[in-house]
Amino acid sequence: MTYAQELGRKAIHLASSAIPITYWFLAKDLMLSLLIPLTIIAILIDYSRQKSQWLHDFIHKYFGGIIRDREDQTLTGASYVLISEVVAIALFPKPIAIAGLLLLSVGDSSAALIGRGIGKHPIYHNKTWEGTIGFVIFGTIAASLVPGVPFFAALLAAIAGAIVELYLNAIDDNIFIPVAGGLVLLLLLNL
Repeated sequence: MTYAQELGRKAIHLASSAIPITYWFLAKDLMLSLLIPLTIIAILIDYSRQKSQWLHDFIHKYFGGIIRDREDQTLTGASYVLISEVVAIALFPKPIAIAGLLLLSVGDSSAALIGRGIGKHPIYHNKTWEGTIGFVIFGTIAASLVPGVPFFAALLAAIAGAIVELYLNAIDDNIFIPVAGGLVLLLLLNL
């Protein structure tokens, strides 16, 4: 995937910040009643894309540049992001869910764009120190903007999210970044 394609993919990823921001203004039940059907639709589209050549070709015509090769026969990152949003909102209190989801959208996007753009020092697989540090910096800033999430807690949650992003390659990290960050926040905010 070229840097331009990665930029397009991460622009969509970053746009998913709209969901946790919207959640700040909506009740948990309402948010889940909107997200669960969207998630089911996304999963059904991904499943159908694998079975229907016409649908596969149609989606690749418009989105092929931002779909990773490994996603061709599995769920796309979009489906995993929606799943993670449902899981985080269902599991955690509102500020923790929002902070965890901002770690995903802002931190993960920062890691990819910084790592691919200026990363020079490999750390693990195709990941770089620069990308991981970018995740921690921008993830911390995003999570600490959530009322009720102190900076130090946001920093530790961002470090947990960055570790997940760094080491989870065989499994899609989109589900586990907000869960790891959310668990750290839950622990720290309840001490």
